[in-house]
Amino acid sequence: MLHRPLSFFLLKNLLTPRICIRQRAVHQRAVHQRASSARTEHLYGASCVLAALQPGGKKLQAGHRKLRKLYVKDRGLGFVVVREDRKAAADGSGTLLARAIELARQREVAVVEVPASRLDALSDGRPNQGMVLAASPMDALQIRHLGHVDTELGDRISYPAVVTKRESFPISFSKRGGTRPFPIWLAIDQVVDPQNLGAVLRSAHFFDIDGVVLTEHETAPFSPTVSKASAGAMEAMELFVTGSLPKFLEESAEHGWHIYGTDIHSDRTILLSSYLRAKNQGAQGIPPLVHSPTILVLGSEGRGLRSPVSKMCHDHLIVGDDAEDSEDANPNSNEYRVDSLNPASAKAVDVFGVL
Repeated sequence: MLHRPLSFFLLKNLLTPRICIRQRAVHQRAVHQRASSARTEHLYGASCVLAALQPGGKKLQAGHRKLRKLYVKDRGLGFVVVREDRKAAADGSGTLLARAIELARQREVAVVEVPASRLDALSDGRPNQGMVLAASPMDALQIRHLGHVDTELGDRISYPAVVTKRESFPISFSKRGGTRPFPIWLAIDQVVDPQNLGAVLRSAHFFDIDGVVLTEHETAPFSPTVSKASAGAMEAMELFVTGSLPKFLEESAEHGWHIYGTDIHSDRTILLSSYLRAKNQGAQGIPPLVHSPTILVLGSEGRGLRSPVSKMCHDHLIVGDDAEDSEDANPNSNEYRVDSLNPASAKAVDVFGVL
């Protein structure tokens, strides 16, 4: 039977509130990609440019870009109606280009008209919708592990993201009834394709996942290509990196976090087709999948989860339509295979959409 690994956005109905970090204690000892005032990247396309220009997006200073110039198509300022009525511009009644120009003016970013050929050169020939934003590269915060979550403190709780043995910064989480009593994070294990990483971040943002942790090495850098593939989600999210994902998972688990992997070869699997069938038939005593603070680990495109990462997971969530349980399947059989380990696969959305 065909098995498919779980993509993180299976948890559709559970991923509701977003991370809210009130304090701006920023630690940048080891970042995924270090921003330099001497370097400039060019974000292209309306989704990326508008997300980067939007004020008040990121709550941590790390990850903020220094915005330098907004390039727009020649004569754009003359032909695009830039409404004097700021409310009209803010509610989207103007064009995308007009909105970008308005936001740039609010942020005191210079707006420069250039020929279309210049925009194409800045965006490496990729579709840019008449706008390119020059900005500094993006950082990510380095964290060691997630701390204990005390869910008995009420609907609004705080837990630490630990940087070193002596340093941490608080993360706030708001419960939402019985549908979302615990925070859920996504860990990404060495996704090297920028299109796939962008698709992952786009879905993570759409489903309001509470945090994203990536491996510091052998992962696609936070580039304009990733930002474009994420439809601007990369510009709006707080992103974190870890030097050792197995250690991050191990220490987070020691502080009460449940780790779900997506390794189809593990002997600790939960077959979601069976789980859903039992739940839909009204079987008694079926526990919710998210019963504590949870981290869902997504593997790379080619090999899935690395063995040291897989071993740190408590259970593995497997997608399979009427497939047999993993302990009954033969890993060496031609019937026990994965058609794709692409993390951008949307197959799992159909399954978890009913939860």
